[in-house]
Amino acid sequence: MMSESFSPSQTYACLAEYVLKHWKEDEFFGYQLLNGLNPMMIQRCSKLPENFLVTEEMVKDSLNGSNLEHEIEVGNIFLCDYKMLDGLVGNVVHDRQQYHTAPLVLLYCNPQGLMLPIAIQLGQTPGPENPIFLPTDPNHDWLLAKIFVRAAEFNVHESDFHLLRTHLLCEVFTMATLRNLPSIHPLYKLIFPHIRYTLHINILARNQLISENGVLTKLKDR
Repeated sequence: MMSESFSPSQTYACLAEYVLKHWKEDEFFGYQLLNGLNPMMIQRCSKLPENFLVTEEMVKDSLNGSNLEHEIEVGNIFLCDYKMLDGLVGNVVHDRQQYHTAPLVLLYCNPQGLMLPIAIQLGQTPGPENPIFLPTDPNHDWLLAKIFVRAAEFNVHESDFHLLRTHLLCEVFTMATLRNLPSIHPLYKLIFPHIRYTLHINILARNQLISENGVLTKLKDR
């Protein structure tokens, strides 16, 4: 019997319905860091950063009877560090100041293979005004911390991995190819389908998105 096939619109509808039901869950939060639009930030943690003062007592309820030092040694602890956002000032939207965070996120890959967040610090400087949020905190506190992390994830993805490391980096190879290889060169024929529209879309981005009067620049006035 043939398996049922879905159109792209049906597949998107199913995914959207799943996200709507599960976006608040820790399991889905960890899943997105590995399988979402930007799997580039997560790294295995061999040593806790000096500015992320997570203790055994904080995470003992999240480690299934194990301890943090052991789980780090066996490679089950992971870290996302958004320090590149530290010090950035948010726009003013509708006369209200917006705020960026530069989170540190500690995750635990449990025996079932689920990647679970176990500690979140929203700023790079530890202290009483920058607490470490835990899954044992009140539900809305923990959820809000995760939302701030998702916002930071989007900012890093769009500005660094998408714009800089994809569009602008590809432009370097595009220019080198167009300047140095004749159109009959085998390497040119291999590369050209991938760079055909690179300059066009990058010029549009410079003029319409990130210029002085671009959409992103003027977003603060909306």
